[in-house]
Amino acid sequence: MQNERIYLIGMPGCGKSTEGKKLARKLGWSFLDLDAEVEKEEGQSIEQIFSTLGELAFRKNEQVQLKKTFHLKRYIIACGGGTISFDNNMQLIKDNGISMYLNASNAFILQRILASKQSRPLFNGLSEVEITVKIKEIQESRKPFYEQASLLVNIPKESGKPMLDKALEAIRSFEKT
Repeated sequence: MQNERIYLIGMPGCGKSTEGKKLARKLGWSFLDLDAEVEKEEGQSIEQIFSTLGELAFRKNEQVQLKKTFHLKRYIIACGGGTISFDNNMQLIKDNGISMYLNASNAFILQRILASKQSRPLFNGLSEVEITVKIKEIQESRKPFYEQASLLVNIPKESGKPMLDKALEAIRSFEKT
């Protein structure tokens, strides 16, 4: 593959980290999670960073970590859900790799968020109804960024092999263009 970085973008809970690891293994590439890199850099969880430093500080550090990926070769990089909507991050991603939008239904995302043990600062303390509304709001505000992605992969209702097959098919089609 000519471009050696694929940036996974999409809503929180769509499977960027989970499916990204599987995709990297399948391609024989390495995997990097931007959220994990921010946590490592700050020595705190995402939830703690949001609570102590605020979202803006988190987003700035996230951008620093994003820029550190531009020299990597043969990497699948899972971006945080909001990475693309901060500053010029989407343009940076487009200039330095292939962006793959993992498009999942709001119902799928809700199910994953409710089932997840992982804390998600944007949804903490919200009821299921409030989370549903918040998902819709976030999806609408980020839609213009998602529409700029190089590749689109529609996530089936269940994760696993079907998503991997769709992602690999999208990559192969992109390589031919």
